Amino acid sequence: MIPFALLCCDFIKNNNDNIEVRALEIAPDFFTFRCAKDERVLGEIDRAVLHFWNYKEQKYRDIVLIVDKDFEVLKESGCDADISNDDTYFINYKFISQNDRYKELSTELSNMYLHYIELKQNYDDSEVSRQLVDYQVDESRISHDFATQRKLFFKNVDFRPMITVCGDHNVDLGISLSSGELWEEYLKADSFEGFLEHYFETLTGYELKMLMGCGDNDDAPADLIKNYSLHIKYVYIGNQFCNLLFPEDKLLDEIIDKAVAFGHVPVIAFSTMSQHMTVIYKEKLIHLSKMYKSFSCFSGCISKSHDSQRIKCEIVVSDIGMLELIKELHEHGDLDMEAFSFTLGVQPLKRRKDVRLPYLGEKRQIEALGTGVSVDDDLIGHFYDIYNVSRISLEGHVLPSKRYCNTVYFPYYQMNTGTWCTMYAACHNGDRGRQEPVYECPKYCRHKAFLYPDELHMVGRFNSLFGFDDGLIRATSGESIKKLLTSGVDRFVLNLI
Repeated sequence: MIPFALLCCDFIKNNNDNIEVRALEIAPDFFTFRCAKDERVLGEIDRAVLHFWNYKEQKYRDIVLIVDKDFEVLKESGCDADISNDDTYFINYKFISQNDRYKELSTELSNMYLHYIELKQNYDDSEVSRQLVDYQVDESRISHDFATQRKLFFKNVDFRPMITVCGDHNVDLGISLSSGELWEEYLKADSFEGFLEHYFETLTGYELKMLMGCGDNDDAPADLIKNYSLHIKYVYIGNQFCNLLFPEDKLLDEIIDKAVAFGHVPVIAFSTMSQHMTVIYKEKLIHLSKMYKSFSCFSGCISKSHDSQRIKCEIVVSDIGMLELIKELHEHGDLDMEAFSFTLGVQPLKRRKDVRLPYLGEKRQIEALGTGVSVDDDLIGHFYDIYNVSRISLEGHVLPSKRYCNTVYFPYYQMNTGTWCTMYAACHNGDRGRQEPVYECPKYCRHKAFLYPDELHMVGRFNSLFGFDDGLIRATSGESIKKLLTSGVDRFVLNLI
């Protein structure tokens, strides 16, 4: 399968609807793709718009091809048998073209991708980095463990502007609990203030007072720490990137009960939904729907907030397939769609963001207020109309939507997420390139991380790469935070990893 970031194709239909497809394999005169079984393709397509990634220029090259003149689409042989199989939800097609420009771009892309694969197979990370971006990895500049590197990341941060500005503007904060060790500590905590101090000290390497701008000899301002804990209204349970980092039902119930006892509103975060996870996600969604109907687990939130909207269980969805699953379960009467409020997670709105981009010749550094790229309100409107999505998740790099609610995660942001876990491949198979589906995970990521040169401010955790951006937690961040609030952000979520 060709990575979608390298080649994507939009087929424009005769009625101006479009189908976005991903290439399964590519050659100079064709590529294959698949569509949902009920998607009408043959005889419906008017033109194709293809986007080829050019690595040297760091931009896409686009071409528009006209059906019959420049290309044709055929059903792959053997698909008739697939159609009769009720368990098969897709049909494979072949795009065939003799267009010279298509041949040029597809050949160029194939050669580039094969060169990358060859490098990954035959060289270590340092040599791959040197050949691709002329960045020579100096292992002496890599901390010996993530705990040490974390302390470098957070050395000069200051959370006071975030607390002060959010307090002045009555903006709610959230905290992300994305791993098993955090769930355990949260359940053991006698008070949320005590948990918060443990959360910061464990995941930054510093006492909370040091992160509030106090020196070693200063007493922590109790009112400042208390204000920070009071502003945290939401607890995000689950992991948006790895589907194996989600609590079992009994544990999930306990965490939700604990959140309510602390006066928090639980938000359930789901990762992308692989095919084998469909049944599991169905069970979890139905379980949450039943919890909602009893109202018992949310009663504390309702009484504290006096807000009927809090009755709904907010869930973060990371792909459109899960929204469609929820809609289908609702139509079949298996769950009440009204039980939930839906937030689009980080991955559906993913933008190209990578701390290594400057080494490719780009003139800008990634900053918290971003690149001037804005959210596509029309696209979000499509999700809102069909699935009632009312909130979106950002990481500070995209200008917020003014039409919908916006959540910004800080200080880590996702750079890349693997369908299969590189940590499992490295620990279990001895090579991060030997990836495979994982059904029962030994949780290697609980104690291990992929480390990179300290100055890059990036780390491999779970099945993902993350960058660190302190743009919202500096002593001078007040105006940046206010600008985000003016642009439409109404919630910030702390996502220490």
